[in-house]
Amino acid sequence: MNMKQLFQYSIRNLCANKLRFLHSMLGMIIGIAGFILALSSGNISLIYVQSQGNEFATGLMKMIVHTNVDLPIRITVADMKQLVEDNPDVISGVSPYIEADFPGGVRYGEKTEDEAQVYGVDSSYFDMVPVLNLQEGRFFNDMDIDRERKVCIIGKDIANNLVEGNALGKELRIWGIDYTVVGVLSEVQNSNLRNVEVFIPYTNAKKIFNDNISHNTYDDNYYVASNGKENMYDTQVIVREMLKERTGREYRNGWFLTVLAMDESTDMIKGYVIGGIIQNLFFAGLVLIIGGVGIMNVMLASVQARTKEIGIRKAFGATKKNIQWQFCIEAIIISIIGGLIGVIVGFTMCYIICLYGEIPLKFLSLSVLPSLAAFGVMVLIGLIFGTYPAQQAAKLEIVDAINSD
Repeated sequence: MNMKQLFQYSIRNLCANKLRFLHSMLGMIIGIAGFILALSSGNISLIYVQSQGNEFATGLMKMIVHTNVDLPIRITVADMKQLVEDNPDVISGVSPYIEADFPGGVRYGEKTEDEAQVYGVDSSYFDMVPVLNLQEGRFFNDMDIDRERKVCIIGKDIANNLVEGNALGKELRIWGIDYTVVGVLSEVQNSNLRNVEVFIPYTNAKKIFNDNISHNTYDDNYYVASNGKENMYDTQVIVREMLKERTGREYRNGWFLTVLAMDESTDMIKGYVIGGIIQNLFFAGLVLIIGGVGIMNVMLASVQARTKEIGIRKAFGATKKNIQWQFCIEAIIISIIGGLIGVIVGFTMCYIICLYGEIPLKFLSLSVLPSLAAFGVMVLIGLIFGTYPAQQAAKLEIVDAINSD
C-alpha cells in the first residue's frame, strides 16, 4: 500500500471508532489550548509591565517617608523641594503624590466615570512621566498649587466618556467639589489606566483625603527624580540625611524611609511574570504529554481490538512497515485534528478575554509563531507515543492474529 492508501485507510478506521477517536484527542485539545492561553496572557502581561516601565523617567524613585505622629517635627513638601535646590547635580525634581484609596468620584452633569482614578500632584510630576503629553490646555503651575486652585487635568477617556471630547474649560465634580478642566492629556497607548486618570493639585487632594496614617505613622508619598541612574544611591543618602537632621533622630527611631526604584520594580515584576509564564507552560506541557500517553493507550487498545484485522491484512500481503505506518498515521491524524481544535479553542478564549478586558487584539499576534511551534511539538508527541503501539501491531504473527478471539 502506498502512503495515500494508508492515509485513506487510517481515516476510515478513525471514523469507524468516533468515540475512541474523540477520547484520544481530548488531552491534546486541552494541552494546546492551555499553552496558547498561558503564552498569550503572559505576552499581554509582559507588554503591559514594559509599557509601565517606559512611562517613567530614568532614575525615578518612589519614596514613602514614614514619621511617627508623636514627633514634634513632620517632614513637609517644602523640605523635599529644598533638596532639589541644594543638590541640583544629584536631584532633578520632587513631586508629592497623593492617590485616592478607590476609583470613581468624578461626575459631569448626570454622568459618572466609575473607573476614574484621582491623584494629587504638583507641576514637577509631569516632567517625571514622559508618557503624559498634553493634547490641549496646560499642566499645573506653581500658582495652582500654592493657591489651591480648583483646576484639574484629565485623561483622554475621561474627556471622551464624560464630556464627549470637548472638555477644556468644563467643570467636573470631583469628590463633591467642582474643578475646572485646564488640560486634557493625549491618549496613552497600551494603558487603559493612564487614560482614566484625573490630576488635581496635591494641596487640594491633601484636604480631601486627609493625612495618610498607618500604625501611628504618617506615610507621605513622593516621586523623586535623580539625575540619571548613577545618582540614585546619592539621592537616597541625601534624603536620609535630611530626615535625620530635621527630626533629630536616627534611622528607625521615629522615622524610616521606603524607596522603590521604578526601573527595578519593573524588572522585578517582569521576573514574576516570566516565572508565571514558565510555570503555566510547564503545566500545559504536562497536559500535552498526558495527551500523548492517552493516544498511546487508545492506540494499544485499538491494536488489541483489531488483532484479527491486522492478521488478515498481513495474510493479503501487508508488510510490517505497512502496519506500522498505518498506526503511526492514525496517531498523527489524532494529534493534528486535536491540535487544530485546541488552537481554535485557545485563541477563542484569548479573544474573549481581550474583548471583555478591553485589551488590544494586536497582542494576540505575538503568540502565533510560538503557538505554531507548540503545534509542531504536539504532532511530534503524537508520533512518538504512537510509535510503540504501531511496533506492537507490526510484530503480530499472522496465524496468532487471525486465530485470536
